Amino acid sequence: MDITLPNISALNVGVSTKYNFFLAAAKGFYEQVATVVDSDGASEAYPRLDMLPGIREWLGDRVIRDISVSNYTLVNRTFEQTVGIRREDIEDDRLGLLNLAVQQLGQNVGEFPDRLVWQAADVAQSTIGPDGQYFFDVDHASWDASGASISVANYQSGSSPAWYLMDLSKPVRPFIFQRRRPFALQPRIALDNPNVFYQRRFEWGVDGRCAAGYGMWQLAFKSKAALTPANYAAARTAMMTWRRPDGQPLNVTPTHLVFPPSLRGDANTLIKNMLVTNTAGTATLSNPWLGTAELLEVPYIT
Repeated sequence: MDITLPNISALNVGVSTKYNFFLAAAKGFYEQVATVVDSDGASEAYPRLDMLPGIREWLGDRVIRDISVSNYTLVNRTFEQTVGIRREDIEDDRLGLLNLAVQQLGQNVGEFPDRLVWQAADVAQSTIGPDGQYFFDVDHASWDASGASISVANYQSGSSPAWYLMDLSKPVRPFIFQRRRPFALQPRIALDNPNVFYQRRFEWGVDGRCAAGYGMWQLAFKSKAALTPANYAAARTAMMTWRRPDGQPLNVTPTHLVFPPSLRGDANTLIKNMLVTNTAGTATLSNPWLGTAELLEVPYIT
């Protein structure tokens, strides 16, 4: 290929087309488990929504509950990836590697929100959330039916692959994906660009600003114990008994069992089998957990 402005412009159109195709085709899970927030600054602070009581009978004046901003702040980070090809490779029509690299670049950008959100989930048992505790913890502050303070857990330790129970029916989600500046493909292909003029290299790069973090801990339970009926039942019961500060039920009902590919068999057995064998292996019973959650298999979970 001759290195002329029309030829390089046509090459750039092809690069953009391949990038956009694989960007759009990338499979994502994050919007199911994360509230997507558009950010307009260097960081965003988030309120403690779990501190709001429920509806009360209106006696006397209204009781105003301020929506106060907590100390939980998500700072936007900047990310990039850049690929390049030598001028000689373009001249010799060796564009196969460029095409593959650009296609992978589009897929990487499409998958990146998931990678960021599930990285946050992976370390959430050792990372502070909005309530000042680890997001997955064994001693979150909560309340009983009388409004008295109690301690509850949304984490179960163990040595098995992680699995999660989540309530994804609420306006908010357990996690947050914060968008500041979307990723965009930027070419550096002008013949007088320093990378072309001095280094004989044409470049395409993407960069964006975003962050991932934590929403309401009450909407998720993480377990590293085996995915058994007993552990599933304990996690489900815990989530459904959490309450507001005034003692009213928080009305959390797990809607999704989220798991890695290694637990697919256990998850299907637990949720889809109509019949199960008792612990002694001596009788066949109806499965009490049949259809109690939707299954969401996520390859990013570790």
